[in-house]
Amino acid sequence: MKKLAIFLLACLPLIAWPALAEDHVDASSYVEIGVRGSDASKDHNQVSEYSESSTKVNGMLKLRTMDTKGDLKYRLDLALFSNEDMKMKLVINKGNWFTSTTSYNKFLHKLGHDSLSNMSWRESEDREGTIPAHKELTSVDYAPGEDFYKIYEDFRQVFDIKLNTSMPSDIQVGFRAQARNGYHQMMQLSHCDTCHVQTKGAKLDENAYDVWAKVHAKVKKFDVSYKYTYSKFNNSADQTSFYIDLPKHPATGGAIDEFASRTLYGGEVLPTGFNNDNKKSTHEVHIEGTVGDNDRIVVGASYSDLTNYFTDLDLTTTTGSFRWSHKFRNNFVMDAYLSYYTMDNDDIFVDIPAWREGQPGGGQALSWTRHSAYNRDVSYVKLRARYKVDDHNRLTFSYRYKQTDRDNMVVNLEDGSTDTTSSLFKVRWDGRYGDLRANLMASFESIGHPFENAMGINEDPANAYVPFPENSLIYYFQRQVIGEATNMPSEDLNVRGNLSYRFSDKASFNMYASFRNGENNELNTYTMNLTGRTAGTSMFYILNDKTVLTIGYDYSFNKQEAVFSVPVMDG
Repeated sequence: MKKLAIFLLACLPLIAWPALAEDHVDASSYVEIGVRGSDASKDHNQVSEYSESSTKVNGMLKLRTMDTKGDLKYRLDLALFSNEDMKMKLVINKGNWFTSTTSYNKFLHKLGHDSLSNMSWRESEDREGTIPAHKELTSVDYAPGEDFYKIYEDFRQVFDIKLNTSMPSDIQVGFRAQARNGYHQMMQLSHCDTCHVQTKGAKLDENAYDVWAKVHAKVKKFDVSYKYTYSKFNNSADQTSFYIDLPKHPATGGAIDEFASRTLYGGEVLPTGFNNDNKKSTHEVHIEGTVGDNDRIVVGASYSDLTNYFTDLDLTTTTGSFRWSHKFRNNFVMDAYLSYYTMDNDDIFVDIPAWREGQPGGGQALSWTRHSAYNRDVSYVKLRARYKVDDHNRLTFSYRYKQTDRDNMVVNLEDGSTDTTSSLFKVRWDGRYGDLRANLMASFESIGHPFENAMGINEDPANAYVPFPENSLIYYFQRQVIGEATNMPSEDLNVRGNLSYRFSDKASFNMYASFRNGENNELNTYTMNLTGRTAGTSMFYILNDKTVLTIGYDYSFNKQEAVFSVPVMDG
């Protein structure tokens, strides 16, 4: 993103200010100038992931200026902390019919560095590990000690215009540009799953653009709107390439022809990990209004089409939603919400040479059609009841049912089901007694077959197989796997509470606590447990118009237990 172009675009409304303005009415400005410094020990990428951390002192500038001339108003807010950390927002109003909003945000994101120091393994011929065998895992870091980072920029320009028509209506035109620049870490695995792992630094230069137009009108008791958005993503960075090892025996270096018959490439430099350019078009319709005195409805629908320029594949998404709210009495309201969306990604034919062609036991065709795991149908139903017990107490009950049907992803090995279903029950109490406010929420969710690796993490022993049909030399192409794995609970309990008290206009006190317990005991390899606890308190006191004293304490504990296994070489 070109900084100069953004700056000039943001300043255009101010340049036009003298020509548009009438008589001066009022103006005010606020400037804050200072310095700041920070010092982070151990891993800077963890303790200051989204900010600069250094022992040196950096300048700081905050600016706010406002002015009114006739029916023309503007307000500019600017915060500048460093060359990689700044914010700006400019709002201009002309009467009650025109608004221009310009904003710019820029910050640094540290990405860390994986030295691959744990990527070292060697097979042993004895249980004690004293006799090295053939198979091994090695790694190479071609950018040791390099600091990887990403600088994110977000620029937005929105114009809102009210039309002078008999039917109340308005239009909105907007533009958004996002940029990600920097230097990130890229990895490549060579052959046999994880024989040889390589990593190096790669340039990051990605830009995303959105342009939209929205039309809104008031038709009797309904608000009706339509919005069209065109989005585009460009990757201007050069492709990063790695040398792919020549396939050969890991110990002797021989049998090259035999190993080459099992792989698609080797002994050559190939590009990897490149995000391709793409475009997207989105249509959205929204209708909201009242029916009678006690009912309100909200209807929405959208359709989007995403195209990958490199593969020429399309991903289409269609959504629809309906919400109905009915007031039975002044103290009792009930909502019903329905939602459905479907995603459809193009299939693609994967052309692969015959396996072990020209070698004994080979010649089988392995080409296949890839059916996308994106394809799915998602249904969503929610019921909510709000009951006002009295002037001090209110209760809210809700129930949500969700079903996700993935067309090409099995989540249950027993019956081959592709469905994930969940039921969520929630109850909340809110109380207000003078200056004391409190709330308590409890929820329980039961999830049937959450998104998991149903094809497993462990395999049957080799003696469980029979020879491949019409091939006495080959027992299998892919081992039958039996282990189901996930980091998502099948039962999830959450409890959260909050209490606040206002002593006066100058002082208040707040405390909160939460508890979470989740587990999944439906897997056939292990039980996953998830526990979380948080608590905290804070208090603030206004000493005078320029000084506010705040003190607080926060506690957080999270623990998750699961078992996993990583396949090395041939499993």
